[in-house]
Parts: sequence; structure tokens; C-alpha cells
Amino acid sequence: MAAEERKKIDPQFGESEDTNPDSLARRTPIIGWYLKTTRGLGQSRPVFLPFGFLALAGLAMFTGFPYLEDLCQRLLALLEHALAPLSSNASALFDFSARRILAPALAAAWAVWIALRLSLGAIRTPQDDGSLGYVVPGSGWLARTWAIVGKRLYQLRQAILGVARYLRDINLEKLWVPVAVLLLLVLSFGSLMDALSNLLFEIPARFAERASAGWIEPAARIVALVVLLVLGWPMLVNSVLRAHEKSVRRRQEKRAGPAGRLLRGLFGLFFTLAPLAWMALGWLSDG
Repeated sequence: MAAEERKKIDPQFGESEDTNPDSLARRTPIIGWYLKTTRGLGQSRPVFLPFGFLALAGLAMFTGFPYLEDLCQRLLALLEHALAPLSSNASALFDFSARRILAPALAAAWAVWIALRLSLGAIRTPQDDGSLGYVVPGSGWLARTWAIVGKRLYQLRQAILGVARYLRDINLEKLWVPVAVLLLLVLSFGSLMDALSNLLFEIPARFAERASAGWIEPAARIVALVVLLVLGWPMLVNSVLRAHEKSVRRRQEKRAGPAGRLLRGLFGLFFTLAPLAWMALGWLSDG
């Protein structure tokens, strides 16, 4: 129904009772342009976020690949020693010369698996639970002030309820997924900071040869942290929510018993979290 038609039907429609919290700001040219632009970018976030998740995962694997290759070397050496008493021919398949070829290939395949597992696991379609969320109470200054405080209290309440629901259907996957994503973000910070440092270094190198370069590293750290907040926080939240939704769905559909649901994620504990922890500890110790 058009606004003019609603005005004729509803006598209260013409009253100045705007509940849009930024309606006054939108009338200011610069602020209004900023709000319209950011809203447009925000509506396109679901399209671009998956590419951002993949980029972060790729940067993390680039940082941790040497340590993952070292882990593969150690595992293949253990396999060689384990097979030596059983069969000399089998153990020869994993000797030093063979490990020089197998370890990089295994590390590359493992890195691709980890990157795809965590980046694709962070892609989810928001579910509409029918809740209106927090409703802005009015357009007066007192109502607007309470809207700011009340919204934070509402968000705090929803966060507490969300944690309680998350712990209700606990399993191994829900325990290691947030830790794994945080480790991936730590690793991606290293490559992202190095890339930004190299990019920013080109500015004084090309345009001001005698300019100081002391600002480059702090600036690269700040920009890298901003990128991690913009992309990393949604990746963490989506991963946690998706793991929770899968656990709730398995419980409702009664796919397995309590023990089976609890052990869900055992494979990822060893093949996703463990190598990420190895890579992160190696990178931090060398740094």
C-alpha cells in the first residue's frame, strides 16, 4: 500500500513518530551518503563473505605450510619405523628419499582439506525464527537513549541464552571448531601483515625515498587486525552457529545415541585442530 493511501486510511499515520533510529542522521548529506553506502555494502556481504573466508584460510595455510610439511615428515618417519619390523619392503616406501616427495604432497592435500573444511563450514544461511528482535521504542530523545541501552541488554540476554543452548547439545565438534577457527585467524594474521607491509613499503620507495619507514609495520598490524575483525568475526560466529545447528538437527532426528552424538567431530579433532595447533605453535615459536 502506498504512503499516500495509508495517510487517508489511518489518521495516525501523519503523526511524527519515526522509529528509525538514524532518520535524523540520514538528512545530513555526508552522513546520509555514508549510511546508504554502508547499507548497500552490508546487503551484499553474504555474497562476498565466502570469498573472504577462503582468502583467510589460504593465507593461514601459506603461513603454516612449512610446519605442516615438517609434521608430515615426522609422521611418515614414524610410519617407516612402525613398518620396519613387519616388512622391509613396506618400510622402504617411506624412507628418506620417498619422504622428500610424499611429505610436500601430503602437506598440500592436508592444507587444502583444512582450508575448505573451515571456510566452507563458516558459510550458512541465517534462519528466521520469527522473532522481531529488539524493537526501537520510539522517536523521542528519551526513547532513543533507552533504545541504545535496551538493545545492549537485549543482546546480552540473547548471548547468555545462546551459550546455554550451545552447551545443551555439546559434542567434540562444537568444542574444537571455535578453537580451530581462532588458530586459523592467528596464522592468517602473519601472512596478511607481511603482505600489507610489503605493499605499504612501496609508498616511500616510489614516492619519497628519504621518508621514514617506521610507520609501515604498525600500520600493517592495524590494517591486518581490522581485516580480521571484519572477516574473522563472522567466520567464527557462523562456524559456531552451524556446528550448533547440526548438533540440534541430529538430536531431533535421533540419528545416533548420546555417545555417538558426543563423539561427533572426532575425525576433525585429529585432522583439523591438531595440525592447526602444530602450525600455530611452530609459527609463534619462530616469531
